[in-house]
Order: sequence, then structure tokens, then C-alpha cells
Amino acid sequence: MCAASPVIIHPPQAQVVPTGQSVILRCDVIGTPAPSVTWSFPQGGQPFNAKIQDDNSLVLTAVDVFNNGTYVCKASNEIGTASESVDLIISTPVTADATPNNASVSSQPYLAMTCAVTGQPRPTVTWTKEEGSIPSDPRYITLPNGDFVISGISSATAIADSGVYVCHAQNGVGQASDKVIAYVDVGPLTCNSTFEVCTTYIGAVCRGLCPGGCNVATGELVGLQMYTMLSPLCLAAAHAGVTGVDAGGEVTWQVRNGTGQVLGGGISNGISSLTGSGQYNVVADILRT
Repeated sequence: MCAASPVIIHPPQAQVVPTGQSVILRCDVIGTPAPSVTWSFPQGGQPFNAKIQDDNSLVLTAVDVFNNGTYVCKASNEIGTASESVDLIISTPVTADATPNNASVSSQPYLAMTCAVTGQPRPTVTWTKEEGSIPSDPRYITLPNGDFVISGISSATAIADSGVYVCHAQNGVGQASDKVIAYVDVGPLTCNSTFEVCTTYIGAVCRGLCPGGCNVATGELVGLQMYTMLSPLCLAAAHAGVTGVDAGGEVTWQVRNGTGQVLGGGISNGISSLTGSGQYNVVADILRT
């Protein structure tokens, strides 16, 4: 019989595997005399959860991040050697943590948002804006590390720059998201202030400070969580439970597209609201920050 150097006919295949799952890496070889097969591991020595089978395949049970890396199958006989390497990626859940949670665009010339992510493979980061899109404007900058910056903020741009910005992290295995609320600071409100005190610009987010004692206000309260723009906003805030009727407090709201929105009504926190009747171009959504 003629001698022949080893040939790996079924090399191990790259895989992305969730933590806790088992993996089989094949290494089928031919050669004369029959080659011996050895495996090299990314951490040096053979891990406790690795076992080489009689057919030369490598089985890893209940993998974790320590099994990440490059594995090398090497076949040898007296004629020669052959080897194949493969990358094994142990995927871990994707998380996203955007900061700051809330920030005013009324008092600073720029706003820097970060999105700290975890996960394996390393997630990519993108940003979107609720109730609208991020303009193609050089003032809006996505940095290579995934951070997002709004520059050149002024009183003329603050309304359009405000909004709910969403950080999206994904890696093909999983995904996660988190939000930054950028708001226009309206300051002190009165019991008769309506949501129009700030703007009717769709997507904008505003924040104001309600006084106490707004259990009675001029105007009809219409809606439940989402309200008509002419509803008394401090009464709406108490109705939604984000402020107290007697104590008052901060309230944050977003202007949303009202098309197709059905405004319910009812008694909440001792306050009655009316059910909406009709179509609304814009509505106010009280945010829980």
C-alpha cells in the first residue's frame, strides 16, 4: 500500500453558539499510515468541558465565553502533516444602556449621548428618533464608537432637536435598545396651561413644573395617557399619575401624530377625563421618565 500524507477531508466549521449549548467540531482525515489527530485550544490547555472523540471530533459541552477563540485540528503521520483552524464564537445576550436618561436641550450648545453595549459577537450601534427621523444634517454626528452628538443647539433649533432618541444594539444573534429623552424646558406652568404652551411640532418633547392644587382647571380634559393638545396639562399629569394633585411636580410630554389615535377617557387618581370624539392631527403623550 502506498504511503500518503494526511488530508483533512471534513474540516471544522466556524460557528456562533449561545452560552450553555454544546458544540461538535469535526476533523475527518485520511492518509496512510492512518494519521493521528491532535487539537490546539485558544486558551492553551484543553478545557474541562472539551472531549476528543474516537472519530477525532471535538465536543464542547455547556460552552461559555472562555471557549471563545481559534481551534486547530492537526493530523500527522510519518509522511507529513495537515492542519485546519476554525473560529468559535460564543454568543452572549445583547444589552444596551443609553445615557443620559434625560437631558435638556434648552441650556447647552450640544448634547452627547452614549450607548454602552455588551454582547458577543460585539454589537453594532445605530440611532433612531421616535415620531420622526434623524435629519441628514452635519449637526447630528454618529461617532465611530457608537456615541451620538447633537451640536449647534440654539433657541432656534431646540424644538426640532428635542425628542426621544433610541439606541439600537444588534449582532445578528440578538438585539436590545434604550432611550434618551431630550426635552425643551418650559419652566413653571400654571394650572390652566395646555400642552400647546410648548409646541405642536410632532416628535418634540417638553418638560414643565406644575404647581400644586390643579384639581380644577379651565378647559376640558380629554384622553387617557394621551390627551388633546388643548387639555390642561397639569390636570392631565395628575390624571396620569405622574404628579400629585396637591403637590404638583415635573411633567414631561411628547407631541405625537394624532392620526388614528383613539383617545379614551375615564376616572384615574380621582380625576375624570372625557373620551375623545373626532380626529386629531397631534396629541400629547405624557412620558414616564
